[in-house]
Amino acid sequence: MTIDHAKHLGPILDPILRGAAKLLGCSSANLILVDVRSGEVRIRIGAMATSQPDLLQVEKLLGKLESRVFHLDGVVDSLVYACYRDRAVHETSSLRELAGTAFQSGVLGLLDSLLGAHRYVMIPVAFGRETYGVLVFEKHGREPFSAQQRELLVRYAQRIGAIIHADSHERSLDTEDALDEVPRVLVQLAVDGAGRLIGGVDEHGAPIPSAGAHQTPPDLRIADMVGRARRFLAGEGREERVLLDAEGPCEGDGLRMIVVSRLPTENGPLVLASLVAMAEFGGLGRQHLVRMALARSAATLMLDPDLRITSWNDATLGLFRRDAASLRGRSIGDLFREPRDIQGILNRQFLFLSSGYFEEASVLRRGDGSTFPGNVGALLLADDEDRVVGYLVRIRELAAGGVAAPGVDAVERLMRRERLATMGEMAAQLAHEIRNPLVAVGASLDAMVRDPGLGLENRQVLEEMRGELTRLDMLLRDYLSMAGRSRPGASPVDLRALVADVATRMGGLPAAQGRRIRSDLPPGLKVQIDREALHHLFFNLLLNAVELIPEGGTVSVSGELDGAKVRVFVDDDGPGLACEPEECFEPFFTTKSNGTGLGLTVCRRIADGAGGSVTLENRREGGCRATVMLPAGGAG
Repeated sequence: MTIDHAKHLGPILDPILRGAAKLLGCSSANLILVDVRSGEVRIRIGAMATSQPDLLQVEKLLGKLESRVFHLDGVVDSLVYACYRDRAVHETSSLRELAGTAFQSGVLGLLDSLLGAHRYVMIPVAFGRETYGVLVFEKHGREPFSAQQRELLVRYAQRIGAIIHADSHERSLDTEDALDEVPRVLVQLAVDGAGRLIGGVDEHGAPIPSAGAHQTPPDLRIADMVGRARRFLAGEGREERVLLDAEGPCEGDGLRMIVVSRLPTENGPLVLASLVAMAEFGGLGRQHLVRMALARSAATLMLDPDLRITSWNDATLGLFRRDAASLRGRSIGDLFREPRDIQGILNRQFLFLSSGYFEEASVLRRGDGSTFPGNVGALLLADDEDRVVGYLVRIRELAAGGVAAPGVDAVERLMRRERLATMGEMAAQLAHEIRNPLVAVGASLDAMVRDPGLGLENRQVLEEMRGELTRLDMLLRDYLSMAGRSRPGASPVDLRALVADVATRMGGLPAAQGRRIRSDLPPGLKVQIDREALHHLFFNLLLNAVELIPEGGTVSVSGELDGAKVRVFVDDDGPGLACEPEECFEPFFTTKSNGTGLGLTVCRRIADGAGGSVTLENRREGGCRATVMLPAGGAG
C-alpha cells in the first residue's frame, strides 16, 4: 500500500478519529501512515474544537503537519517508529520521545513547555501480517491512560487497520479473513449554486436525471441527499458528514454516511453529495466501535473489573454536573438512582444476550442530587486471553417523551421480551402458590381475633399479624396483576363503604400507626368496576400515602360525580413528590427502601382496564394528590 492510496479514505477515517477521541476523553487522535517501500511518513489529524488552540501552537512552530512528508530514516529513534516496528503500545508525556529527531529537539522542548502537561499513547494500526501505521491519542495531564482506555484504543486501531486493508486489497468476502467494514460509494450527485440537481449516478451505475431548484426527485433517498446538499449550499461550510442510523441497527449495507462537500468552479459553487456505505460482516461488538465514534456525542466512562470509574470524557462531566475529582475511583453505581441497576444492566448484556452491546433505560443521578432518565449501554473489554479488563459504559440522556433504547434491534428486543415473559410467568405462578396458604392463615387469624375470650395483649399481636398478612397479600396481587392473571367483571361498587373497609384493614399495619385516614365521600357514590380490583387499587394508594406522611398526619379521601364519571381525590400532608409524576407509574420505580415499585403501576392498570385513569400531582398547600377517575355506577 502507498500512502497516496489511503488518502481518499479521509471522509471515513477523520470522523472516526475525532469521534474516538471524544468518546475516550482525548483531545485529538492522529493517524501516522508509514510506507516502508517509499520510505515516507504522513500524518492525518483528527482534532476536535477543544484542541484547536493547541494545534495552532504546534503548527505555528512546526508548520502544517498534514501537508508534510517525513522520511522514515528521520523517525527511527522515535517512539512512533518503535510502536510501528514492534507492533507494541507505547506511552509518554514527552513530545521529544514521541517524535525523536523528526523535528529539532529545542523546538519540541519549547512546545512541551507551551502546551503544558500532556499524555500520548501510540497504538500500531495493523491487519493480519501488515502494519499500516500508528494511532497517536493525546489528552491533557500526565496521568497514564487506563488499562480500559488502552484496550479500547487497540480495538479502534484494529478497525482502522481493517478499513485501510479493505481499501488496498481485493478480497473475497467469504474467505476466513473477510473484513468487517468495506467502504464504498453507493450514490453520488451534484447540485449547482442555484439549488438545481444537475445529475449523478446511483448504486447500479444508472444516471440520476436533473431537476429544477424547486423540484423534489421521486426517489426518497436521492431527495434526502438533494435536500441536504441544498441546505449545505445556503451555509458557508466546506464539508459535512452525516452518519445515517447512527443510534440504531443498520440494514443492508451496514453503516451509511452522507458526505457533502463544496467545490469551487468557474460557474460558481457546486455541491457534491455522496452516500458512502461500510458493510459489516460480524465480529462481536466490533461494528459498534465505529458506530459509537461516528454517533452524536454521549457521556462515556471506562470502568475497571470492580466497576470503579477510571476515565471519562467531557460530556460525562457536563451530563452529571461533576468535576473530575468526584469521579475518579468512584463506583459507577453512585451515578444511578438505584446503584444495583448497573449490575443488572451488565448481567443482562453479557449473560443473556449475544450481541455484546445494547442500550436500556435507567434513572441516573447528577452531582446535585437531581435525577434524569437515560439510555445506558456497555461494551465488555477483554484482552487477547479473554480476561476481563473492564467496561466502556455509554450514557445518553432521554428527553421528555424520548424513546428508550433505540440501539436494540428487533431480534434482541424479542429475545428480551420472551425472557421477561417467561420470568413473569414463573413469578406469577410462585406468587399464586404462596398466596393460597396466606389466605388460609389469614382466615384463621380472623377467627381467632373474633374470640371474645382473647386477651387485649394477644389481640394486638394477632391484629398486627393480620395486618402484615394483608400487606403481603396485596404485594402478591401486584405481581399477579402485572402478569395479567386477573380477569375481573364490573358491577356497581359503593365507594364510601369500600374505602371504609380498606381503612379498617389497614389499621393493623405498623405504617398506619399514629396516622389517620379520613373519608369525606358522599353517600351513594358508586363506580362500575370489579370490587376486589377496586379494593386493591385503594389499598395501594392509601398505603403509599400513609407511608409518606409523618406521624400525626392525615390522608383525606373525597369525591364527586362528574357526568358519567366519578372523580376521587386522595390527599395527604406529606412531603409531596420529589420526581416527575409519570415516573412514579413506571414498573419497579420506588423511593422506598423496601418497596417493589409495582403499586402505582397496578393502580393505573386497574383504572385503565375499567375505562378510567389515575394521576398524581403536588398540592399547592403541600403534600400530594392522587386523582382516580372511574365510570359512574349509578346512584345509590
